[in-house]
Amino acid sequence: MRLDRYGILPMLAGCGLMILLGLASMNWLVNNIWLVPTGNEAFVELRRAVAEGRADANALIAASDYGLIVLFLIAVWIVAFGLCLPLVYFVNRRIRLTRRLAAASTVVLLRQTAWLGLWLALCVLLQMNRLFNMPVAIMIFLTFGLIETLLIVRKKSAEVVQSAVNSER
Repeated sequence: MRLDRYGILPMLAGCGLMILLGLASMNWLVNNIWLVPTGNEAFVELRRAVAEGRADANALIAASDYGLIVLFLIAVWIVAFGLCLPLVYFVNRRIRLTRRLAAASTVVLLRQTAWLGLWLALCVLLQMNRLFNMPVAIMIFLTFGLIETLLIVRKKSAEVVQSAVNSER
């Protein structure tokens, strides 16, 4: 199944729905759920220490509920997925048209978009811990790019072997 079969409008509508779903879930998480119980005096003191510069932001993250942080990062991933899918679709289409290659399958486009969304969610997590910098972001991006390249090469080699087997028959 290819995205070209149904046109670009359903894909853009799906991306818009994913963006709205992610933003709505982020809004709900941020406005309705506290990371720690409100009566926790140690956490109030920790927030005061972070605001005054006596404590590190990592201590604040460590004191919070990890499940809620994971839910927030999943919401970031959903928004990034919805934002990046049209970009990945058009970049793949442009590259394949200039090199006269076959169009990428839907699975490849969704996988590449998922890698980009995961990269952006990891960048957000690193920024929450005050560990984000450009060399780390570039290394993670290149790592995901290498994994995707290896997956594409594996698929192509399986297709070559399959065509060789079929031609022998």
